[in-house]
Amino acid sequence: MTPRELAPKKLGPAFDRYQIEALIARGEQASVFRARDLKLDRPVALKVTQGGDDTVPRFWREAELSSRLVHPNTVRVYDWGVAEQGYLFIAFEWLDGESLGRRVHRALRLTGDETRRVARCLLNALSEAHALGIVHRDVKPQNVFLCRYAGEDDFVKLLDFGIAKQPERSLTAHGWLVGTPGFMPREQILGGRLGPPTDLYALGMVMATAMTGTPLIGGSTTEQLTAHCSDEPHTLPDLVTQSPLYPVVRRAIEKDASARYQSAEEMLADLERVAAEAPAPAGPWEVAEQRPSREPCLSERAGAPSLAPVTSVMAHPSDGGRRAPALLAASATLLLLLVAGVSVAALLILPRPARAPARSALAAHDPTWSPAWVRLRMPNAGFRILRERTAGPNVVDVSFVHPDMLGAVRTEWLPTVDAARVVRERNATDERVVANQRGRRVLTIWAEARGQQVFERSTAERVFGLLLSGEPAPRDN
Repeated sequence: MTPRELAPKKLGPAFDRYQIEALIARGEQASVFRARDLKLDRPVALKVTQGGDDTVPRFWREAELSSRLVHPNTVRVYDWGVAEQGYLFIAFEWLDGESLGRRVHRALRLTGDETRRVARCLLNALSEAHALGIVHRDVKPQNVFLCRYAGEDDFVKLLDFGIAKQPERSLTAHGWLVGTPGFMPREQILGGRLGPPTDLYALGMVMATAMTGTPLIGGSTTEQLTAHCSDEPHTLPDLVTQSPLYPVVRRAIEKDASARYQSAEEMLADLERVAAEAPAPAGPWEVAEQRPSREPCLSERAGAPSLAPVTSVMAHPSDGGRRAPALLAASATLLLLLVAGVSVAALLILPRPARAPARSALAAHDPTWSPAWVRLRMPNAGFRILRERTAGPNVVDVSFVHPDMLGAVRTEWLPTVDAARVVRERNATDERVVANQRGRRVLTIWAEARGQQVFERSTAERVFGLLLSGEPAPRDN
């Protein structure tokens, strides 16, 4: 019986302790089921295989290595063994959530802070593995899981040590390439010595993928392997080079292993240092109000008379100082009248400062292209909203489906009209999207036709046209 023939009804009698509930995934070598541990009354992910001689040692290696890893950011192994009918199984903790690959596909890309948090968690998991002499060899978005764990949303778990390797032991036949082409460093492709820099290279690729929404190395398998093995350094897109995380990603993906980070701890220290030095993200709610400079006092205005303050009032020598309070009161009154008179004269004679231009009502109050506007327009235009997600300060992503299309709409609210124009122009350089501006708001659309699995500007333009639904085209400010 092959893994593809495994089914819950066939596995039921084989596991006295585990009750099979549903098939989750099928692979060439194994299948994964949701099951319940009847002894401890908890859900588990049950990985099952009935493979041949070539798969059994690797399956046990995964169980052996994974069971030694106890860091919270690594998926936990509860049990493993051989069941009736010759099935081999590993019981993992059950995780509710989605892979990083799926999240990036839905959300289009992660913010810098989100990417840094994911990388920090993965470095913690890899630090433990590397300390035990274990190299994962397949760090990629599909093996990073975001789940709800211990009351925390989007908790990061590193999965699948199925092809993990210890330097002194290997189950890989000579000439057999193991790993995912888009994330493999040169030494892994060419059969060189593997170590922590191997996994850190893959992590750098994962970070670049998360920040941009697309793999850094595309094309066929041959093209990907060639790109990793060439002497030319990788070219990083603007979304990476303009990020505070750029120095970390750049060093992590150096093709020469000796030029990369040599340990997860070293990369983590750089990640934290860059985060501490980076400016806090700014949005309309975070930017301090720009107040006008202090109004110059009357004595500082050009042409106005200078009024020196009265520093003292001397008593007449003959009254022994008794008349000092009266003289002081009279002098103060006279001074106030003099100041008032000069102020009135100055206001009548001196030119008035130019009135500050009124703020654009469109820039400040126009609700068009706000998240609420998108939510209102979408159902009327035939779209069904799947999910709304806050991607950053005043940045909201709305994913949608349509009978002909699917994709996402991002609304951003910037502090100024000029800042919005810069964001619009930057987004418009992506040939897959439509980016438009109205006042301080920017609306960016990614969309793909059903079955195409690729974002196209023409499809995004159709979405934009449906959202407008006959409204006058907005103008730029």
